[in-house]
Amino acid sequence: DPLIDRTLGEKFLIVVVFVFGIVVFWVEAWTIKMLRDRLETDPFRIYSTTLIIIGALVFIVGAYDATKNAPVLGLFGTIAGYILGRTSTPRPQSTQPPAATPNL
Repeated sequence: DPLIDRTLGEKFLIVVVFVFGIVVFWVEAWTIKMLRDRLETDPFRIYSTTLIIIGALVFIVGAYDATKNAPVLGLFGTIAGYILGRTSTPRPQSTQPPAATPNL
């Protein structure tokens, strides 16, 4: 079992990173609750980004080696890119016609 093979220091570090993530998530939730009316972005994007970062940190600290880290971190990056790349409101359409290009 890989978790049994870990030293006490490694196990402690995993727990510290996980507890740090819980504290950050709680402070973030409290801040979003206080700024609910003035918040310009979707709270889901904020929560999910933090959750992905903390999950990646816990995985990096507790992972076996770099060959097992790479695919999971790639998946985390893909999910983060999807969440941050999508928009909930359509982009405003330009009212100006496109500029004509000169014929050379």
